[in-house]
Amino acid sequence: MEKGIVAGALFLTSILSPAPTPAPKTSHIPQIEMSVYRVKEGDSLQSIAKEKYGSQDYWTNIVADNQIIKDPNVIEKDWELKIESKKTDKPKEVTAPIAQTVNPQPTATQEANPNTTVTNAPLVTQNTTPAPAQTNATPNSLTDSQINFLGNCESGMTAARNSGNGFYGAFQFSQGTWNSMGTGYERADLAPLDVQIAAVQRLVARSSVFGQFPGCSFRMRTAGLL
Repeated sequence: MEKGIVAGALFLTSILSPAPTPAPKTSHIPQIEMSVYRVKEGDSLQSIAKEKYGSQDYWTNIVADNQIIKDPNVIEKDWELKIESKKTDKPKEVTAPIAQTVNPQPTATQEANPNTTVTNAPLVTQNTTPAPAQTNATPNSLTDSQINFLGNCESGMTAARNSGNGFYGAFQFSQGTWNSMGTGYERADLAPLDVQIAAVQRLVARSSVFGQFPGCSFRMRTAGLL
């Protein structure tokens, strides 16, 4: 009789006791590993993307991951940029306000003064701001003051400047543009300063200071020199 009472009590306890609550399922969210890259003199978003991702087209990833970048044409020396350790399947898209600041075409020179690096970012959307049109304010030649400002903005007026990023001399000529100048010198950084200045004058005469030197010409205009 006692055994029957005990068994009945155990049965009632098992019925009345609440079932154990299963542990909540946790979803695994993969962590994105980031490294930090300190911007060096002569860097551009394209050159950093080429080094870190193997393709300059991935400069948009750097913009997307770093809110400090407001204008993709300008990055500052010693900025610490976050770089994803794993390359995405395709370059990330940039937001409309950022896209509107991108130069419509890669220009012949790269802005690289001692404190600021300018990247000639590739066209990423058709909604871009065009370069200033040729007007009376766009000179066909530059004065001595304008040349000095431009050279100092580009390189600190260092005629032999070769920072290893594909741009050379006091005015940071690309190799292709320099070859088109027909100076007889292999690279701009191997030419005397007066030869480089003459090449700049011919380049401005056949093109536009705004198109060839977008960052520094903007600073020149802000300074009242254009």
